[in-house]
Amino acid sequence: MADPFKGKNVVTAEKGSVSTSTYSITGTTLEEVYNDIQKKGPTIDGKHFAGSTTCVLAGFTEGYEYASEEDDGDFTGYARFNKAKVKFNCLITLPNFSDYKTKLSDEDQKTWATFYSGVAAHENEHVADYEAEVARWAVELAAMRGEGKAKDEKKAQAAAKAALGKEFTKVFTTANNDKRLKATAKKLDGSTGHGPALKYTKS
Repeated sequence: MADPFKGKNVVTAEKGSVSTSTYSITGTTLEEVYNDIQKKGPTIDGKHFAGSTTCVLAGFTEGYEYASEEDDGDFTGYARFNKAKVKFNCLITLPNFSDYKTKLSDEDQKTWATFYSGVAAHENEHVADYEAEVARWAVELAAMRGEGKAKDEKKAQAAAKAALGKEFTKVFTTANNDKRLKATAKKLDGSTGHGPALKYTKS
């Protein structure tokens, strides 16, 4: 069936808040610091890492466009999303080594500072990657269609809107969303690693 809609519809991904939470670590050597991270750092697939980023959908601002066709007094209504927004928030978790300048040697301080800025940069890469992933969802949402039939044009369009809503909730379940977000994060880590490694000499 030919698409009854003319022109392009718009569904956008909107980045909401990007917040940061921290966990406290300490140590007098980089080895001790590493071991503290291994105890307290966020877990991904059962392993502790220095940082992590989670993404959650924070809502969908609905907007619709309708079309209809009549055939001998029977109406077929069509609905698609238009001027709609899918919003997401990100939470970055980073280590907080507040007294590293008094605990570590001058050389280790430099190593720690470089490592920390690398971890923070990597987590911001995850935010950008999540944004790209949710933008792909927006494209999928724009392609969705709902269809409904009734003797009245408005009722046919209302049925089409309900069918579109049903399709949305079927595809974008929390489980599916989490699975896709986890997969895109894993892909990024697979190509770049889980951020920098803290290099230290074992005692």
